[in-house]
Amino acid sequence: MGDDEQVDSTNAVDDQGTTEGEGRALLKRLRDAGFEGSDEKLALALGRPLEEVEGWMGAAEPVDDDVVMKARGIAKQRGVEELEQVSRGLRGLSADQKFNLLRGCEQWEMTSR
Repeated sequence: MGDDEQVDSTNAVDDQGTTEGEGRALLKRLRDAGFEGSDEKLALALGRPLEEVEGWMGAAEPVDDDVVMKARGIAKQRGVEELEQVSRGLRGLSADQKFNLLRGCEQWEMTSR
């Protein structure tokens, strides 16, 4: 993408005020928690090409309101919805604080297996 085409990850992509960065994070959580970390399985569930899903994961493709809406619905069906609610509760935290919190959760998950 050229400089004129770069997407501002702080702009809302839906009527709930979800930013592109938050939408991308939702997609990653859904993929990891609901589809065994598989881009292919997530693409199939969303009805989108694998290349597009890979583009979202690598931040090469913009996340749109349609995919965020579909991801929320699938997350609800698969019981991943709670993760989205937690994410919304984290909006006031800085990126570093969120990273450290998620890192701690991952470490806890690894030790509790």
